[in-house]
Amino acid sequence: FRSGGAAGRKLEVVAEDDQTSPEAGVLAVKKLIEVNKANAILGTWASAVVMAVAPIIDNAGLIHMTNAGTSALRGVDKKELIYRYSSTSLRTGGILGRAVLAEGLTRVATMAINNASGLEVAKGAKDVVEAAGHKIVSEVIYEPNRQSYRSELQKILAGNPQIIVMGAFLP
Repeated sequence: FRSGGAAGRKLEVVAEDDQTSPEAGVLAVKKLIEVNKANAILGTWASAVVMAVAPIIDNAGLIHMTNAGTSALRGVDKKELIYRYSSTSLRTGGILGRAVLAEGLTRVATMAINNASGLEVAKGAKDVVEAAGHKIVSEVIYEPNRQSYRSELQKILAGNPQIIVMGAFLP
C-alpha cells in the first residue's frame, strides 16, 4: 500500500496451519489472537475446523472470513462478524443435483464424509433429485482415516448408480 496501508494502517499477515484438524485449528487461532494480537482471522476452510474456532474468534470480537460451507455456522455467529465467501454445502449439493439431472442421469447415489459439510452436500443433492421424482439408489456416510473403504464402495455400487455425488475433501 503506497499510502501507508488500509485506512493509514500497515497490514501484517501472519499464517498458521490448522492441518484440517479442529484441535490444531484451535491452537493456531489462540496463538494468532493471544500472541500475534490478530485483528481478524482470514482463510479458515474446513467446516469442522471453523466450527471449533468460530466461538473463540467470536468471543474475541474479531472479523472471521471463511470458506466453510456448513449451515451450522449461522448458529455460532453470535456477533455477526463471520463472513462466508462461498456457497453453503447444502446449496452446493443442490447445484450438483441439478447438474446431474441436467445431464439426464437419474440413478444417483450419494456418498459423504461424516462431517457437517459432507453430509450437507449429500442432503442438498438428494433433496433436488428426489424433488424431481427420482430415488437415490444408494447412500453411504463414511468415516475419515480408515484403513480401507472396500465395504463403503461395495455398498455405494450395489445400487448400480450412473453417478455418485460425493461430499468430501482431502485433509
